[in-house]
Amino acid sequence: MGDNFPAALDKFIDETIPEYFAKYEAQVEKNGGFFVGGKLSWVDFFFVTVVEYIKWLIVYSGKKGKEEIIAAYPNLTALNEKVFNLEGVKKWIQERPEETITEFP
Repeated sequence: MGDNFPAALDKFIDETIPEYFAKYEAQVEKNGGFFVGGKLSWVDFFFVTVVEYIKWLIVYSGKKGKEEIIAAYPNLTALNEKVFNLEGVKKWIQERPEETITEFP
């Protein structure tokens, strides 16, 4: 990991995420709580997966306290909750292998 990573991550968290998540928030609001067509699609699953990865990246890089990246976006938060409350998703979370990464590389 390069010396510029901490500064780049700060910029990503403080500037890039707000810029794009504001656009995503509007898109989800416009489409009745989903990204496309007013119903659940692969884009919704992709988005919540990316959010989970970003949260992991933030925590494991020592930026704890900044991991609630969608809290300011009510439609994105609701979408996240919809996906994580699907029976198949809840079952997978309960049964998936335990995380083995204990520190950021």
